[in-house]
This record gives sequence, structure tokens and C-alpha cells, in this order.
Amino acid sequence: MRKIFFTKQNAFTLIEVMVAMLVLAIGLLGLAAMTVVVLRSNVLSQQISEATTITSDLMETLKREPFANLKDCQTEGNIVSFSAGSCLILEDSGVGANESIYPAEGSQGTECAISGIVEQYSGDEMTWDRVTANLVSAAASSATFCSEFNSLPQNQYVRYYRTYDPDPNDGKTEYRIVTVVLWKDRFHKWRSINLVTTRVN
Repeated sequence: MRKIFFTKQNAFTLIEVMVAMLVLAIGLLGLAAMTVVVLRSNVLSQQISEATTITSDLMETLKREPFANLKDCQTEGNIVSFSAGSCLILEDSGVGANESIYPAEGSQGTECAISGIVEQYSGDEMTWDRVTANLVSAAASSATFCSEFNSLPQNQYVRYYRTYDPDPNDGKTEYRIVTVVLWKDRFHKWRSINLVTTRVN
């Protein structure tokens, strides 16, 4: 009579397989979340780069402008009157915390606008408008800065400038030049980039 011998074989039990699958699933979920964060960071980096290009271009234009054409947009009646909650674009972007870079008010910009810098309509000089990343202007439609930009398409940026004499009584002939670009990120939060320089005659 032949004897049959059984050898002991090692194998994974169902519980071990399920535990391994659970660990793998947790790892994949973490990787997916990290991928989303990286993609969002890439989009924000691109927006920051585009905004920096826009505000630098505006600053270079103002630096090339003849000194005699610069205007003193310092008086309270010529700039946006801001208080918390009154202008979302200034409050949410952080611009509202720095009075020296408040934008000019009004659509015609007779007190603050420099001819040919931001011209949205024929003969209508302004200190602000909205543009795409390649600097194609999208004409504003409102008379005031805050009401114009409560909403903004994702592919557009708000740009504006302000020039003023920081100390009219110091005996110097100088102007401070401010250029600002604002935009909404993917979470609809306002962000801003600003540049400031001083020109002396």
C-alpha cells in the first residue's frame, strides 16, 4: 500500500490580502491628494508669473513717460475711499492694508490718468482696466473701481497704476509710481502683485 505524504505549503490568508489592499488604497489616496496640490500650485505659479509680467510692463511704460506728464494723485478725493467690507477686491487681496497703493477713483481719471497709458475707449484715459495674460485689454464698463471688479473671469487680470508726490512740501520734484495687478485664484480668492519706484526730476 502506497503512503501519501502531504507537504505544508505557505499561502496568504484572505485577511492578509485584504489588509494589504487597504494599505495600498491608503497610499494611492495620499498620492492622488498630493497630485492635486501640485497641480494647484503649478496654476498659481503661472498666475503669479503672468501677473508679474503685466505689472512690470506697466511700470516700464510709466518709467519711460516724460516726467512732466506724471500727475499728483495724492489727495483723498482722487483715490478710492476704502473701509473694510466696502470694496472686496481691495480687502480680500490685501491692498486695502496699504493706503499708499490704493487705486485712483472714477472712470475718466482727469486728476490721475496719464494720456495713452490706459485708454479703454477713444479719448478716455483711465488708471485701471483688465487684461489677459498676453496684455490684450478688456474694457471696463463701470464708473468706479470697486463696483467694476466685484466679479472677474478666471483668465483676466486687473491692472492699475497711481502716481503721486509723497511729500509736496519737501522742496523736491519727485513722484512715486505704483503699479498693481490683481486676480482671482482657483478658489476665488483675490491676490495681488505690486511694484513701487520713485522718479526724481
